[in-house]
Amino acid sequence: MVTLYPTSPFRPVSLVEHLVEMGLTHSCPVATVKAVPMNEYSAFTLGDNLTAHPLRVHDSAGGPGTIGCKGYGTFTGRPRSAQGGTMPYIHMLSDPALLIDIDTPKDLLLAEKILDFGLYTEPRPKLMNDTPRSMVI
Repeated sequence: MVTLYPTSPFRPVSLVEHLVEMGLTHSCPVATVKAVPMNEYSAFTLGDNLTAHPLRVHDSAGGPGTIGCKGYGTFTGRPRSAQGGTMPYIHMLSDPALLIDIDTPKDLLLAEKILDFGLYTEPRPKLMNDTPRSMVI
């Protein structure tokens, strides 16, 4: 089962095909994520008596600059059956256009400007009922 939220206006067909293929080939969950900067207080763990404790985050050098990831709903897929691999395939989104989520008027305006300036050129698939308006009777 694949979930594609309508608030992701820039979703390349080639990316969707790749993610579907990964899920089908490996019978595993598939998700998209985005990079998020982290520090020692970016993530918390729940302790006894439901108290929150900072999860200590360190990069390989032991200093600041650690990059984590956060689930991003551009694509979410899961196998129909429980058979197959349980390790998910995680795809990190790096194209800034793919990180635009048009759930606010500001984001919608940004998406429109990207289209107006021709900054996103993924070809639109032809729909079966994509009839020119002049031909509609």
